Amino acid sequence: MKQKLKIPLRAVAFLAGLTLLLLAGSRLVVPKSNLLGGGMHNARASGYLSEQEHTVDILFLGDSVTYSSVSPMQLWEQYGCTSYVCSTPGQYIEESYRYLVDFCERQSPSLVVLEAGPLFRSSGWYIDFGRATYLKAEKLFPIFRYHNRWKSLSLRDLTGKISYEWKNPLKGFVPSYEEQPWTGGNSYMNPTDTPRLVREFNRFYFDKIVRFCRDRDIELQVFSAPSPVNWNYAKHLATDRLTEEYGIPYMDMNLHLQDVKIDWAHDTRDSGDHLNINGAKKTTAYLGAYLNGLGLLTDRRSDPAYANWNADLTTYIQTISRYGGGEAQPSATGS
Repeated sequence: MKQKLKIPLRAVAFLAGLTLLLLAGSRLVVPKSNLLGGGMHNARASGYLSEQEHTVDILFLGDSVTYSSVSPMQLWEQYGCTSYVCSTPGQYIEESYRYLVDFCERQSPSLVVLEAGPLFRSSGWYIDFGRATYLKAEKLFPIFRYHNRWKSLSLRDLTGKISYEWKNPLKGFVPSYEEQPWTGGNSYMNPTDTPRLVREFNRFYFDKIVRFCRDRDIELQVFSAPSPVNWNYAKHLATDRLTEEYGIPYMDMNLHLQDVKIDWAHDTRDSGDHLNINGAKKTTAYLGAYLNGLGLLTDRRSDPAYANWNADLTTYIQTISRYGGGEAQPSATGS
């Protein structure tokens, strides 16, 4: 009997030891700051870590189309609402869900706004499943995500002290002053009766986002930013049907280009893929008016607890004025 127990006991001891090593290693390599130089992945999207806890009311999720189209500080200036754009290049829907969960560990948003692009991004179910599994492993053991940081470990990493000192004045927005026109007009939104397929894997994670928000009384909105290269009516139709199924409001700016006042000769930086700052100002204004009309924006400009946002607005204006020749990017030090 004792001999039979040895094998499972050894297996348990091995797993326990491995878990302790992974936890210890994770504690060592996890970034102790949110600076690019500190090893933080997607430092721009993670800039919310330096915001005072439970002060950001709106979370924007999506890919590069989102961070090129939404300016939180413009929303603050016009409506006094606090928001942050947790968008990354080529963001998959499971990554949107991951950012939502991580964001809500430090903030208590009343509204989550998802750009619809990630609903249609897929690498095949086996790759998608593997990526989602790896994201879960990273959440449990950050060493899987930051294993390369051993090359740049410092005394600060040994102490374990974490300080998120870089404050992103753009709040996740990425402005560009480049102009490369889109010459295809609005034909990309010509109606069709055939919707684009939303894969079951993506529907599964959209369902998780919906349930997460509902469990926490968070309003969820879906929108589509103007992007002829990335969008079409088939995707609109699929998104419209999916959101209707869940009872989630959906607004597609690609159907309201005249109201948004998009000028494809001057409002895109890369021939219809992403908007430049001219287009972003228009889409932010339109989106802000839409959300405000639904009564979803809280004006905090007169609240002394949010006085730092007025200071951030000054920094924001100074920051975007420095990038008149290209795209604003945080430096290795986060500035």
